[in-house]
Amino acid sequence: MMTVPWRRVLLGAVCLAFTAWCQDSDWLDDFSGPELHPRWTRDVSPKGSLALDSQRQVVVLGGDENVYNHLECDLPEGVTQVQADINNLSDPSASWSPSLILYWGPTAYVRVMISLHYGLRIEPSPGEFITLAERLRPVPDTWYRVRLVLDETSVRLVLAPVGEEPAEVVALARLPEWRGPCRLILGKGYMPRSAAQPDFDNDHGRGNRTIAAHLDNVVVGSPADLEARLAASVDAARLTGEQDPALLGMAFWPNVLSETTRDTLWFAEGAWQRVCLIYENRDPVHSAKQLRVDVEASEHLMPEDLVAEDLPLPVRTTRSGGMVRFTIDFPETFVIPADFHGVDRPKGDQPGWYGWPRSRRTPALFLHCRPSHQEPGRLRARLTRDGKPGPWTQIRAMVLPPLPAPPTADPRHLGLSLWEGTSLHMDGPRGDVLLDRILRQYQQVGLKRLHLHTASAVYAPARTLGIHTNLSSWWPYSSHCPGEVVPTAEEQATDPSRYATFCPEIIAAAAGTYGRFLETLTQRLKDTGADGFMLDYECAPARCFCERCREAFVQRTGHADVDWPKDVQRDGRYYRPWIDFRCEQGARYVKVIGEAARRARPECVLQAWVAGYNYNNTIESAQIDISKAAAYLTEPEVPHYTLPDTYAKMWSRDGGIFTIEAGLDTVRDSLAVVTRPLVFCSTVIYPLGASTPWSDPQLLHAQMLAMIGQGTRGISFWGGHDDGSVDGRFLHRLAAWNAILAAAGPYLWDGRRQDDALAISGADGQEVRATVWTLGEKTLAIVVNLTQDERQVTLPAVAGRVACDLIGRQALDLSQALAVPALDGRLVEIGPAAAAP
Repeated sequence: MMTVPWRRVLLGAVCLAFTAWCQDSDWLDDFSGPELHPRWTRDVSPKGSLALDSQRQVVVLGGDENVYNHLECDLPEGVTQVQADINNLSDPSASWSPSLILYWGPTAYVRVMISLHYGLRIEPSPGEFITLAERLRPVPDTWYRVRLVLDETSVRLVLAPVGEEPAEVVALARLPEWRGPCRLILGKGYMPRSAAQPDFDNDHGRGNRTIAAHLDNVVVGSPADLEARLAASVDAARLTGEQDPALLGMAFWPNVLSETTRDTLWFAEGAWQRVCLIYENRDPVHSAKQLRVDVEASEHLMPEDLVAEDLPLPVRTTRSGGMVRFTIDFPETFVIPADFHGVDRPKGDQPGWYGWPRSRRTPALFLHCRPSHQEPGRLRARLTRDGKPGPWTQIRAMVLPPLPAPPTADPRHLGLSLWEGTSLHMDGPRGDVLLDRILRQYQQVGLKRLHLHTASAVYAPARTLGIHTNLSSWWPYSSHCPGEVVPTAEEQATDPSRYATFCPEIIAAAAGTYGRFLETLTQRLKDTGADGFMLDYECAPARCFCERCREAFVQRTGHADVDWPKDVQRDGRYYRPWIDFRCEQGARYVKVIGEAARRARPECVLQAWVAGYNYNNTIESAQIDISKAAAYLTEPEVPHYTLPDTYAKMWSRDGGIFTIEAGLDTVRDSLAVVTRPLVFCSTVIYPLGASTPWSDPQLLHAQMLAMIGQGTRGISFWGGHDDGSVDGRFLHRLAAWNAILAAAGPYLWDGRRQDDALAISGADGQEVRATVWTLGEKTLAIVVNLTQDERQVTLPAVAGRVACDLIGRQALDLSQALAVPALDGRLVEIGPAAAAP
């Protein structure tokens, strides 16, 4: 790889170093005609768009982020170089980023990706991806000239921003698969390593952010008069005018998502809290460059550490009139594209970079506060473009009382678990300090376990604080292994899907290629020093009707007379036994993952994020059965991402499976078939986004009380909790849920649920739910009101037995009705009868 830096030169020096002769097949398409040249084939997903801008003479890609959207043309054998100009205006999509691709077949291609998320990346097949972010991390709305040069022995990538001198970035040895005629693909697409449509014509079902990317100046071979034609095309594509700073905006996220939270930020006295700021540019044409940001906060909020994630930026701080002002001058690489709506987009999450994947060049801003007292305050922020300020955005600050001290708890207490978000640890100069502070704050409200990524820098700091760490599975949740782990022909399932390719019996045997993958899991657990392993188990076993699977089916079911595979097809004689067998195959996947983890750490914690028992018919549709998988776990973690931002998401009749009631039902059904301690996984918010729901803390509180009443031993959160959504209200709720789990722990661990032990009038089992736990001669009643109005319940008063609130220990007179506040609960402990005098 060359180390020659890019140097600014006159535009005339941008031309290629062409050979002295010109082949008939050599050409330049600068898209200056009224229509696309007939050589091109449009290959565009229904969710994408591709158009020719005849005024600026560029091809414009739009539509959803994770869809194929490109031009294609066939190239003859003997092509020596191919070049294109690519401008990624606002497309943060990861594997679908705009690219130049030479394609010989589904497993033979060279792709150069201009990704705002990964940076520059080259993807050879066969071969491993090569991320070159250290050489180039693309800037939004910047043209890059990408060239692939081919000779007998190599394929070389030469690249630079348009207007700078190209330099060789990397050279690949030319493989036998990369010879003969090929297809040039220019634009967006994706090629899974198995079960893929050809020509990069593969969509991803998730991700509806709209994107923009431009293409120009495709060069094949050595056409004549190239220098002048390229210069004219670059001039035609250049925008005139400038961005209007009045159309810049800042927003406090996620408060901006709802009218009820738009004007107020909540803190807790003495609690360390992250505040997130995002921005938008409503100018429909011009990107915003040469930017500065000012953020002001009341002094008693104790603001500190304004950071742009991992950008190492100097911050100027001034104080005046009881306010602290922070100012950051962003580098030239910090660009907010035109028509960029981080907030307030009428329809959908578009385009917004505040969910994964996102642009590393234009991160969100984080301010951190630790209020000294409960006086109200204010914060405000604005952007300035090239010295011209945009409007201020202001929000008031309310400071809640201090958090309670953490409770004492049984050693088995599971408390709270968190999945690592994208912002728990940042690589900037203050990253380690901010990590320590956020971990300590989470620990104060009950954090016991962290589920971490493979390369996380959080393991050691968490262990220092006594927080248990789990290595979480790093491969796609729809797969049984990373995409680069490919089965041999003998190991492959007879009916592989895009994500599930191995015969399930090969997985269960931990043999061959899959066995070698399991060795990497063992090694990674050793390398990270993790205390346990968390498997994201959402993958159905590959459909396979090989002889191995037939023999295993007969052995496990005893149906030796099976007509294979006819009898196990839908409506076949043994279809139901086959579904059950498939669920066992899935459970044995969980088993071998756990065995690989315990080769690194014997007796380590083994958890799995797994759908509740037959949730939404997953036993038949995905062959995932928690009752079977749990046998190989210490604790299953059952998810239900309700995101209850409104009361309309309370009941299944109103919102189907995406409701609080459906979550309660799936945990209830799972507890009935699982003997292991069960953890409920919820979310405060999905990661940053323009239309992301933000769970209402009071609705979530009602759900959590009912979950604990059913017998949940711990609570887990996945999502964007590290990005500013855990405000003072949620800090108090987290502390409360942890305290309730600790206080109810003896009943949940050693007691018995016995709802008929108390006759509680006023609890109808639906809107007002009561669960009863007994432990020796003591009784715990948990009554939860899932309505928006206060309700009254009556518990039987027994002579000689004393009742009190479980939390706070206030004495209660059970001869009187108990008021249960709206969307809240009462936890009543009734002691044993007093001994006779």
